[in-house]
Amino acid sequence: MEIEIFTLCDYATDNGGKLTIVGTFDNVTTPTLPVQQMIGIAIRLRFSEKQTGNHNIELKITDPSKAAVGNMNGTINVPAPVEPLTYTSVNMALNLGLEIKTKGVYKIEFHLNGEFQSGLSFLVR
Repeated sequence: MEIEIFTLCDYATDNGGKLTIVGTFDNVTTPTLPVQQMIGIAIRLRFSEKQTGNHNIELKITDPSKAAVGNMNGTINVPAPVEPLTYTSVNMALNLGLEIKTKGVYKIEFHLNGEFQSGLSFLVR
């Protein structure tokens, strides 16, 4: 499995296999706390023919004190590639309302089948 895209954004959507990403960022500036912040997470994965089938995914979001502020679990079914391709791409577009209580660095971890794959962070000031 290869991660083609893993980014924070203002909004993401999957339109029939086309991943649309609006306003990618890594900083949030807010004059007051707490604040309800809308964030998008756009993910595009590429699987080889040998990796077809079900895969467990998990996103873990932590605040600057490393306390969990979000945890999402799910399963994706990766179909066999359409000929003549030798891979299958899977898009995920998540749009969340995240309550931000403190300033500092928030982290997002992406796990596939229980193994860490990649991470993102964003700074709240």
